Amino acid sequence: WSRLRRCELSQVHIEDLPWILPLLSADTTVFPLNEMPRFTFGVKSPIGALEVGRCTPAFVTDLVNSLTTPSLKKLSITPDRPLSSHFETSDEDLTSIIILFLRHSACTLTSLNLDVAIPGRDLVSILGLLEVSSLLHLTIGGQAELVDALTTHGLLPHLQSLDMNSWFCRLTEATVVAMLESRRPMLRTLRIRQDKMNSLLSQATVNELIEKGLEVLEYGFS
Repeated sequence: WSRLRRCELSQVHIEDLPWILPLLSADTTVFPLNEMPRFTFGVKSPIGALEVGRCTPAFVTDLVNSLTTPSLKKLSITPDRPLSSHFETSDEDLTSIIILFLRHSACTLTSLNLDVAIPGRDLVSILGLLEVSSLLHLTIGGQAELVDALTTHGLLPHLQSLDMNSWFCRLTEATVVAMLESRRPMLRTLRIRQDKMNSLLSQATVNELIEKGLEVLEYGFS
């Protein structure tokens, strides 16, 4: 078990999780895949990465409430859509759950992806209250409050890579450019998901950012 580098948890009985997870190593990335009944248990695992996708938010809630991961470097939580119809807790409860998970794990994250139904102000709280100064890679939606915090509050001083989903966001091009300018020279890469027919950043702006030394990777609908 300790030699595994990728562990996909599919068709796993709930009662098996408490003995499987502690056997893995800090080099293991765990991918919970299948639907599971509600559960509560306490388990400490040395895994280095946890990527939770294609799972219901109820499963996400149970997992982070039950797991302690002191060696965790990479955390990705991207539950199934539609989020608003699935979550059984309020946004405030979900924020508290994530904060408590990272606090009791006392881990030093370098990569964080929170593609969840959390308002921007609560994402700011998560990033501001936790010891995440070591964070190098961040994936977010287009929450205006978080973009503003990244611009003006000195949040995540060592951030090198930003992955942003601009679909359905209420940001302006000028706001995003101001944030990117404020992160120089530490920020090196921007990955932005946008509709080519209604893009947040124009091609002229993208070209200007590239000329200034920022790597810009666009993906989405063409």
